[in-house]
Amino acid sequence: MKYLALLLLFPFATLACSTDPDENELIPYASIVNPAKVAQEIEAIGIFVPIEVENARASSMNIAYFNGEKLMLQTSISTDAADETDIKIDPSVKGYSISYFYLNMSQVSNVEITVHYRFPPTKDGGMIMCGPMRNYKLSDLMANKT
Repeated sequence: MKYLALLLLFPFATLACSTDPDENELIPYASIVNPAKVAQEIEAIGIFVPIEVENARASSMNIAYFNGEKLMLQTSISTDAADETDIKIDPSVKGYSISYFYLNMSQVSNVEITVHYRFPPTKDGGMIMCGPMRNYKLSDLMANKT
């Protein structure tokens, strides 16, 4: 009985959610969308993350802005799978979900991104509550684009 009580004290969500990417995942990246000929202070940033991780699909993205260790702003945006038009323009986006936001380029090193993935309903219609998550620094994602 005491082991059952100990087991109930463990937060199961921590055991069910994964944050470590596996080696077969597409490499996420970020880039300036339609960069101007002259560098601008505010640019549109495209975030490209794998559409599927561990059989779960990208559903949302949290963007957190830090000033040192202090969280200054956090927002959530949706992710959209690259569609046929996106792929026709740039075939390399196949398999990615894309999100866009605007940012003062001097703040790239202060932004962290968390991507949330959701599993599809089970065969009997049940829901799996905890999907994988991936955490990134925007500066690292900007460096990933070759």
